Amino acid sequence: MNDRSIGAAALAAALLLATSVLVPFVGVAGAVPDARIAVTDATVTPATPTAGAPITADVTVRLSGASASAADLDRVAVRDANGTVLGTATGLGALSPGETLTVPVTFTVDDPGAYDLSVVATVSDSDDETATASRPLSIAVERGAPLVEATAGSAVAGADSTVDVTV
Repeated sequence: MNDRSIGAAALAAALLLATSVLVPFVGVAGAVPDARIAVTDATVTPATPTAGAPITADVTVRLSGASASAADLDRVAVRDANGTVLGTATGLGALSPGETLTVPVTFTVDDPGAYDLSVVATVSDSDDETATASRPLSIAVERGAPLVEATAGSAVAGADSTVDVTV
């Protein structure tokens, strides 16, 4: 075998290898949804949430500028580690490619402690195809303040006084 034959065989092998490697990726490109979204931010108010009190997660959702069309932001939900929905917002409007929308989702947590939650956004496009994106959200919930308030007027030792108590 001469140098030309070896070179031709090597070139043919390289082309065969390149074709077999590239062909599977052609199918993947077709699977990309028309609406590509991302949850870009999630912040919690109040900064120090307390057990049993409302907590609001301000969730920012972005529709990629490379998306083929506008999409309806159908739902934004806050879920716990087990997938249980703690709070949700629905029917939120439309996003054009490149736009962002911040959605408040209010929920409560009954017990103090550290929680690893997630926020999940779902959009649908004009072809009724849906796309979802999620982002982790960790919060530390503190025990709530006592809910009893007492007010005493001018009290004198040894004398009866009125005390107002609000629960």
